[in-house]
Amino acid sequence: MALMMALRKLNNAAKHRQQTKTRHVLRQATRWSSTFGMVKMFFQLKKFVDITNAELAVLMPSPMEEMQVTAAMEGLKEC
Repeated sequence: MALMMALRKLNNAAKHRQQTKTRHVLRQATRWSSTFGMVKMFFQLKKFVDITNAELAVLMPSPMEEMQVTAAMEGLKEC
């Protein structure tokens, strides 16, 4: 996810460290669980993302995309 990559940049990471100890998670192509963990971490970090930062704002999913991901995550939890 491009948003998680942008959160690794020094300025963005510094802002997050001031607000929360939770860190971003990057996807590893060889592990299915890393994708699940990355999406789960996104929902935890979402409230700390500075949407006034244009670079981050364009990477945020739309409300419809968030609903779709939430539904998919619920389906995966049942498996």
